[in-house]
Amino acid sequence: MGHARWIDSLDPDQPVTEAAASVVLMRLAEVQERLARLADDEGDPVRNVHQLRVATRRADTALAAFRGWFRRKRAKRVRGVLRELRRAAAAARVADVQRLRLEACAASPEDPVRRRAAQAGLAAIARDRREAGLALDEVVTPKAIRLLERSGLKLVRRLRDGDDAAPPPLRVAAGDAIVAAVDRMRRAATDDLARIEALHELRLRAKRVRYAIELFSVCFEASLRSQLHPEVKAIQDRLGEMNDAHEMSVRLRSAADEAEAAGDADDAAALRVLADDEADAAERVRAAFIDWWHRDGHRERLLGALDRAAGAGSR
Repeated sequence: MGHARWIDSLDPDQPVTEAAASVVLMRLAEVQERLARLADDEGDPVRNVHQLRVATRRADTALAAFRGWFRRKRAKRVRGVLRELRRAAAAARVADVQRLRLEACAASPEDPVRRRAAQAGLAAIARDRREAGLALDEVVTPKAIRLLERSGLKLVRRLRDGDDAAPPPLRVAAGDAIVAAVDRMRRAATDDLARIEALHELRLRAKRVRYAIELFSVCFEASLRSQLHPEVKAIQDRLGEMNDAHEMSVRLRSAADEAEAAGDADDAAALRVLADDEADAAERVRAAFIDWWHRDGHRERLLGALDRAAGAGSR
């Protein structure tokens, strides 16, 4: 099946319950397909792990957006399954990203110290990936695929039966969902962005706004999709680069401690040099992001434009 970033088959005037059933089943089916590809070792495992995480986030965004129309316990159960899958895939994804980041440095002939550090780091990352793969194998099973399918069908059963009161049109729920996502992103944006943790939270909130836009774009003016969505994605991309460098720095320092404990002072010293490089890279990206975020009122303009677009869509 194709994995649709944008769900263009929705109608802003269709009942929200009808839209909720079709969207949630579609997003859960994408998760099931990614699970099947991993279980069968089909295709590129690095891409499959990444796409599994994306699929679980998109499915969770749909469940959150329509939470008022599902039985709470059933929705909580499905979201719990998605969270477990996402967490299991997270460690594997981090190891994959870090391996790719170090391979280029390990192949560089110009700097023997950093090349040595990258080679030692790659050995540590290989161990991380093996452990993450074993943990992922425990949850990526045919049983998990069947469980997710059954849980999804049970979840939408109430929607198909309907309620006494006529449900509102999709556009109302879409407006509410975008407003709520933007409000959470705004709260994250007003935190102390000198802290890496605050920027990480802002990145996650921007990601939620992005997925909500992709889900409900048919309910809004074209500018939400063509202009505002790329700006929200730019937040995610910029902060993702910072996060990768920060996590790489932390892991290299840990590897240096491991090397020192094993009596390999040369590897430990080289790893700390490379860890400092990654920490410096994270700081450069952070400073550039802060400058971009506040330049010419960019933050206020973007958040205001998202608010106006969401309000227009809900009318």
